[in-house]
Amino acid sequence: MSRATTTGVVLDVRGDDVDARRESSPRATSYAPDGSATREDASSAELSRPRSNRAPSTTRAGRLWDTMLDPDATRRRDAHFARANEVGHHRAYDYSSWTDTTFAVGLRARAVNNFRWPWALVNGVTIVWCALARNVDALDWDLTAFERGYALIFSLLAFLLVFRVNRAAVRWWDCRTAWGAIVLGGRLLADDAIASVRDVYPAHVDDLARWFVAFAVATKCHLRRETRIDPASLAGVVDDGELDAMRTRATHAPLYCASRMREAVTRMTREPDPNAPRPSEEWRDRVRWERARMHWSLAAALNARMTSRIDALVGHCGAQERIRATRLPIVYVTHLRTFLMGYLLSLPFVFVRDWGWGTVPAVACVSFALLGVEGAAHECENPFRCVLHPRPPSPSGSTFDRVPFQLTDDHILYGTALVSANHANHLGMDVYCETVNKEMCEYLRLWREEKLDSKEGGGDGR
Repeated sequence: MSRATTTGVVLDVRGDDVDARRESSPRATSYAPDGSATREDASSAELSRPRSNRAPSTTRAGRLWDTMLDPDATRRRDAHFARANEVGHHRAYDYSSWTDTTFAVGLRARAVNNFRWPWALVNGVTIVWCALARNVDALDWDLTAFERGYALIFSLLAFLLVFRVNRAAVRWWDCRTAWGAIVLGGRLLADDAIASVRDVYPAHVDDLARWFVAFAVATKCHLRRETRIDPASLAGVVDDGELDAMRTRATHAPLYCASRMREAVTRMTREPDPNAPRPSEEWRDRVRWERARMHWSLAAALNARMTSRIDALVGHCGAQERIRATRLPIVYVTHLRTFLMGYLLSLPFVFVRDWGWGTVPAVACVSFALLGVEGAAHECENPFRCVLHPRPPSPSGSTFDRVPFQLTDDHILYGTALVSANHANHLGMDVYCETVNKEMCEYLRLWREEKLDSKEGGGDGR
């Protein structure tokens, strides 16, 4: 057994214990001058398989730093995220400013749409009862004896509302934490791959990086139930054919992207090292060259480390899916809303004798405060919530409409549905996807500059 070291990676060339079965289907990997991987020999089983059933190739013409850092691709991605952030990002505000937060009158910021009809009902009942009580003597009831009971009920409602809004805030923050972990996991994954095997498997590192960027965008679209990924969000990352393959082959786009990342990790830790010496015609030397890989201990450690990080990415996506699919038990929400509406609707009957027409603004303020807390909990309980308005299928009968994206004041056109933009407290997932894109561009830019510096210094510049 002999060992060779190439660019800091320990290689193990095994001359003994050669599996003669590998001779019948030799497979070697070489690299073109642009760094892309090419197969010299494919197995007969793969060649005999119908083209439609073959595994999709992840080899791209050119390097990822050429396509992703292209000015036109960068402009398209920036324009997409700027447009999406105008609607999809929760409102930015100065939390230290009492003026901005106390006197915010925007209906979206206060999530009034979530409780406008119950509030209107309470105000309508209050106005009608005040008018009847002031003009019909038979309805001039004295119910002031119930005031102390209302104080007890208010204490109970306050406890229930605080618990509900607390659980909703926890769910919102758990989703925010999951996205932070996705961004961090991608940083570590790309950095580890670039630092470990960029000189040996640059094409596989490119595949890993670009499919992670696609994973972040696919996770955002999956959680929002968007039926189509805007190609502009992945301009220079994946091409239209790969987007179509993601749409047609997978019902769960994030898992599809994670699978492609796993394929890249598997190839970079199991394929023969292209820098190993070229074999002679003798079969034993050829097999020995094919089995020249990264040392098994380093390859196993790298594979386990990257696989665990991909597992964590999938786990964070799954955690947000569970939050989206799981609500608080209906018994709690029903009990809370029943007593809340009963309390608010009966307020004018108890206090109209003492307050007169002043009951109308008093009840309006109290009901706005209590229903607003419930509305805030409803808004934050599902940070990805969108109101879907079904659209008819395309003339071809496909459920995926290829109409270009359009923005209106209240809706974004996404695939086969109009996604409501009236929720200022949505989780800003477009911001996190934009962060992933920019950080990956920074990694690629540094990698390319190091390559150019290496060429100028007389190195191979891989």
